[in-house]
Amino acid sequence: MITSAVDELVAISPRPEPRSAAVTDPDAVVIGAGPNGLVAANRLADAGWSVVVLEANAVPGGAVRTAEVTAPGFRNDLFSAFFPFTAASPVMGDLDLPAHGLTWTHAPAVLAHPLAGRAAAMLSRELDATVAGLDQGADGDGEAFRRLFADWTAMSRPFLDALLRPFPPVRAGAALTRTVGLTGLRELTRLGLMPLRRFVQEHFVGDQAALLFAGCALHADLTPEASGSALFGWLLVCLGQQVGFPVPVGGAGAITDALVSRAAHGGVDVRCGVRVDRIHVRTDQHHGSAGYPLPPLLPVLCAIQYETRREVAARRVRDCTQVACAAGWGGSAPS
Repeated sequence: MITSAVDELVAISPRPEPRSAAVTDPDAVVIGAGPNGLVAANRLADAGWSVVVLEANAVPGGAVRTAEVTAPGFRNDLFSAFFPFTAASPVMGDLDLPAHGLTWTHAPAVLAHPLAGRAAAMLSRELDATVAGLDQGADGDGEAFRRLFADWTAMSRPFLDALLRPFPPVRAGAALTRTVGLTGLRELTRLGLMPLRRFVQEHFVGDQAALLFAGCALHADLTPEASGSALFGWLLVCLGQQVGFPVPVGGAGAITDALVSRAAHGGVDVRCGVRVDRIHVRTDQHHGSAGYPLPPLLPVLCAIQYETRREVAARRVRDCTQVACAAGWGGSAPS
C-alpha cells in the first residue's frame, strides 16, 4: 500500500532540514506520477520533505486521466471511472482535495438493475428509498437491508481505516475490534469466506436484493459462487448507500489535477517526460537513466506498474537509505 511505504520512509529517516522552494537537491524522488505517486509525494511534502516526482509520460495521472478522444469538446475517461473508494478513503479525505478544485457529482440513483415487467432493483443514497424499493420486490427485504446497513454504518470508519490506511492496520484493527467485538470479527471473517449466493439466501427473499449485491460483487470479477464474493458485494453496496458512486466534475482527470495542484502548493516538483528505467549506483551518487542526478542516501519510491518496477529494481540500489516499492493503481505489490 502506498501509504505504508511513505509512512515507513518518514518513520525510519530523520526529518529533513528545510529546503529552498526550488527542488534541486530533494529529500526523496518518487518515480511515477500516477495517483499512488502523487499521493506519496503529497504525504512526504506534508511531513516536511522536498520531493521530485519523475513521470515518463507527457502528462501526470497514470490510469486516472481524461482527454478529448472522440469529438472536440467531448471528454472521455481513458481508464478508471469508478471511484467509491476514492470518495470514502480516509487517506484521500486527509488530503482535502476539494480545496484544490475537486468536485464530486452524483446521478439521481446510485445504480439500478432493470427487471422485465417489474420495478427495477435500485440503490439510492436515500436509505428509505432503497428500503421501500426492496420491500416492493419481497416484503421484509427492505428492513433486512436496513439492518445490514446499520451494522455497516457502525463499523465503516475503522473498517475503511483497516482497509485503506497503512498496513499492518494495528490501530484500525484494534478500533474495529472494539466496535464489533469478537463476535463481530468472527462474522466478518465468515463474510470474507462466504459466496454471495449463500449471503443473499441468508438475508433476503426477493431477487432485487440479490441483483444489487451480485452486480457489485462482479466489479471484483467474482461470481456469486466464488468464496469472498459476499464481502465485495456487501462492501460496494454499503459504500454506494453511504457515499454513492460519485464521479468527478470534469472527469477522472480532475482527481489528478487536484493532486498535482496540492503537491505544487506543498513545493513538490512534478517533472513529466522523464523516463526512469534503471538506477545507476555509484559510491558518491546514483543516477536515473535519464541523467537526473540523485544524491547518495536518497529515498526512492517507485509508484509504477509492477513489471516496470521489477525491471528498475533489478539493478541494485545499494546506497539508498530505503527503497519502497508501492503498488500500482488498483494493484498490489508481490511478496
